Amino acid sequence: MEEIYRNIEKILKQVRLRYFNKYLIKNLITAAIVAGVLSIALEFSSRFIPIYEVHVKALQILLIISSSALIYTVAALPNLYNIARMVDEFGLKEKVTTAIEIKVSDSIYKDFVARDAFKSMSEIDYKKNVKLMPSKRIMITLMAVLLIFSVAIFLPNPLRGKAVALHNLKKYKAAVNQKIVKSEKIINENKKLKFEDKKELRQKLEALRKAMRKQKNLSAARKLVKNYSDKLQLKKKHSFSKDMRNLSDSFKSNSNLKNLSNAIRSGDSSKARKALDRLKQKMKNMNASERKKLAQALMKAAKELKNMNLKKKLLQATEAVNSGNNNLALSSLDNFSEALAAAIDSDNENDTIASLLDSLSVGKTKGKGSAGIGTKNQNGSGAAQGNGSGKGKGSAGAGRGTSNRNGGTSSYNGGIAHKASGSGAGERNYEKVYDPNSINKSTSNKKLKGKNGKGSSNTYSTEKGNTQAGEFKAYKQVVGKYKKRAMGNLDNSDIPAGMKEIVKGYFDSLSN
Repeated sequence: MEEIYRNIEKILKQVRLRYFNKYLIKNLITAAIVAGVLSIALEFSSRFIPIYEVHVKALQILLIISSSALIYTVAALPNLYNIARMVDEFGLKEKVTTAIEIKVSDSIYKDFVARDAFKSMSEIDYKKNVKLMPSKRIMITLMAVLLIFSVAIFLPNPLRGKAVALHNLKKYKAAVNQKIVKSEKIINENKKLKFEDKKELRQKLEALRKAMRKQKNLSAARKLVKNYSDKLQLKKKHSFSKDMRNLSDSFKSNSNLKNLSNAIRSGDSSKARKALDRLKQKMKNMNASERKKLAQALMKAAKELKNMNLKKKLLQATEAVNSGNNNLALSSLDNFSEALAAAIDSDNENDTIASLLDSLSVGKTKGKGSAGIGTKNQNGSGAAQGNGSGKGKGSAGAGRGTSNRNGGTSSYNGGIAHKASGSGAGERNYEKVYDPNSINKSTSNKKLKGKNGKGSSNTYSTEKGNTQAGEFKAYKQVVGKYKKRAMGNLDNSDIPAGMKEIVKGYFDSLSN
């Protein structure tokens, strides 16, 4: 008996599999028809509304609807009892369902009913009764949809270029928005940046986000980001990083300045202020020897600085500490503290801006750049004839002109200023300049003699002077000559040592 029911169940499972295949084919073809109709509508719409990659979207529609059809087919698959009812419809007059219903009963007819049902089920041609292919009407509909879709694909699409541009713009906006979020995270996580600077940078990022939403084309969007990046570049201030390293290295050799050295190295302006405040408290109890050592350490550090303002403040503090005037020393250290804190904050802001520029993927160019080449010609001339007395002068640029009305003589010297080109990449290549001391070395004023008389007065001017520019020397050589002359004058003058350091630093900056 059990064997007969296993055979009945086996036949029912085979029939269910065939029904599954039938429903699956029908549902997939129906899904293809629906997807095709939607794709045709999408294709024609793309001729009036810019739609990016309409063919890809049509394929996506097909995949989505086909997947839905497959899921529905699996979920709606009938159980074995319902399959038995379907088999009974093939002329078995409920034999199969009756056999299943009395399987758990104690009926004396159970064996007879089961055997009769199995025999009837075995005689049925299920391929004939359960056809896999759908009706001709569905197939004709599918062919018509495929034909119309094929024609729609090859129709010209005048909005395809616009659709691509809008897609690229949308993609670029999304990328920029992600970069803005990343930049905001950089600002928020920066503990060294001042609150005011954080607020200003956040406002700029928010302004960029709002402006980006309004952009209608990719070039304008790229230009907006470029302008924002340029504004950030302009906001970057003078870099104090090298000066900060030099200060930290110089200060750590003095026991009273070690805390200040560590504070500078940490890049925290508030710590630097506190370290200087503690130094001021220590100074009240310092003896002359300790003050002298402190002044020497400050002077040594000042010599390493390139920034003139910071160097000036430190030299003033050095002079005040060395003078022994406690009030003056404290005041000078306060001034240096403000300048130092401002320099540290400036470097912190520069670091943040550099991070923002990097997060916005601002391109960095490498290579050589050349300085511009320029010439400037300036000439002065004058000529006159006639009676009377008087003397006048006219000048233009480097030229010189004189006119003697009484003597009827005239002279002029023209002047030409040149600037040679220089390159601005790698190690500095100093340009050559004319030595002012050698200008017109081999020339002298020329005068034309004449007699007073009747007649008219004519004036002639020329664009070409007869000035000889002199010897062409290296930039560093000319600057060195001026520096030597200036330092010689400083040695013969009663000027504080701090001011001498500032002048020396100025000439050093011209050579660097």
